[in-house]
Amino acid sequence: MNEIKKNELGNIYGSRVSKNGNWLNLLIVTHVGGQETRITCPVRIVTDYDEAVGKKPYARLEKDCTAVIANLPVYEDRKPTEAQAKAEDSDLPF
Repeated sequence: MNEIKKNELGNIYGSRVSKNGNWLNLLIVTHVGGQETRITCPVRIVTDYDEAVGKKPYARLEKDCTAVIANLPVYEDRKPTEAQAKAEDSDLPF
């Protein structure tokens, strides 16, 4: 049985802050079917580090115009359960 994986490897080539200043939009490039595909992946920006600990992934902006992304889970190579999928937050900025 040949199972086709739907995960594609991409490269982060930059980021920018959203218009409302609440999100760090990661700019990702990958190749699907021989064509270059660009993806935007939003990560919430936090200013209060203590409030963000133990929650969903977040970005913290540094003074030297760099960003730190924390709380990013590392999963096994398998699909999430229905309960995990329903638990995701859907307040994306676009």
